[in-house]
Amino acid sequence: MIFRITALIALLFASGVQGATLTRGPVQELTTTTSITLSWRTDVGADQELRWGPNGGLGNRVAQPATDAPVFDLTGLVPNTGYRYQVVADGIVIAESIFQTAPTTDDLAWSFLAFGDSGTGDVNQAMMAYRLNQLEGDFAVLCGDVIYWFGEAANYDPRYYVPYRSEE
Repeated sequence: MIFRITALIALLFASGVQGATLTRGPVQELTTTTSITLSWRTDVGADQELRWGPNGGLGNRVAQPATDAPVFDLTGLVPNTGYRYQVVADGIVIAESIFQTAPTTDDLAWSFLAFGDSGTGDVNQAMMAYRLNQLEGDFAVLCGDVIYWFGEAANYDPRYYVPYRSEE
C-alpha cells in the first residue's frame, strides 16, 4: 500500500503538475515619467514576484505572497526608458515583456489612440482591436462604455482584456 501511494505521488510530480497560469495581463497602467503600475491575475493564489530592470537587466525584485491578483507600483524609474520585466509565480517565470516610462516635457513628440464603446465581443470589436494593434501610439485613452450592458465583472476578460491585449 505504501508503495502505491509513493508511486502515485511520484507520478503526480513527474506528470508536470503546473503552478499558476495567467488569466489576465500583465496590465500596464498609470505610467508617468518615473513610475508605472503593473498588475495581473492568475488562476490560483501563488507567491507572486516581479523582476525588472532597464536595458534588459532584471536586477530589481518585489513580491506579494499568496495572491491571485497582485498589483505592483514601481517608482523611482528613469524617464523615457525601456524596462524588461518578468512575472514569476511560485518561482516559475510565467510571462515576460517590456514597458517604457513616459518622456519628460522636453520631449514633446508623442501620439495617442482614443476610442470608446469598446464592444460586445463580436466581429466589429475584433476588427477594431486588430487595427489598434497595427497603430503605434504612446498610450491609449478609453473614452467609456467599456463593458456592455451593465459593466458586469465577468465580462471584462472576454470583452476587454482578451480582445485588446497586445500581440507582441
